[in-house]
Amino acid sequence: MESDAFKRLKHGNENEIRALYPTYRSSFVRYIAKAFQCPPSRAEEIYPEAFSILYFNIKHEKLTTPLKSTLQTYLNSTGWNLYHRRYFDKYQRDKAELSELLPETQVLVDAAIIQQERAIHVRKLLDAIGEPCKSLLYQIYFDESSYKEIASNTDIAETTLRKRKYDCLEKIRRLLDQQKLDL
Repeated sequence: MESDAFKRLKHGNENEIRALYPTYRSSFVRYIAKAFQCPPSRAEEIYPEAFSILYFNIKHEKLTTPLKSTLQTYLNSTGWNLYHRRYFDKYQRDKAELSELLPETQVLVDAAIIQQERAIHVRKLLDAIGEPCKSLLYQIYFDESSYKEIASNTDIAETTLRKRKYDCLEKIRRLLDQQKLDL
């Protein structure tokens, strides 16, 4: 089903895309409304832009198979970033410049800005939690090393590494709560 939807977005004509458009809407609206404790109508305002980003990222091969997540997860994450930027970030100062761009280009620029801002936040969080969490999370998420690889390099049991990862992520969650930051 996922690969079928991906193919329909990549190669589909306008009618196929219109048919796929409502597929993810209700789940998206529930997710955004719950995540931000906002009315569903506000979440619905963001859905068209999030779907457009999904579509253009697939069409321009910025999102390719095999996917690391489902299309729904990707769409929800995009919506989360859009909502956060629209209602919480200082993004509004750049909006005037971006609105003059073609819609397709604007969507690509938006995605790049979101990715850059998130990378800055992640670096700050990793610096804030310090070692050994920083290097462990870096190996897991950025180097995409398996627990087995890390265990063989550090002589630490895989189960211990899993527990440490959990503890490190909890540190990040606490920092996010304290600083009222979201990624």
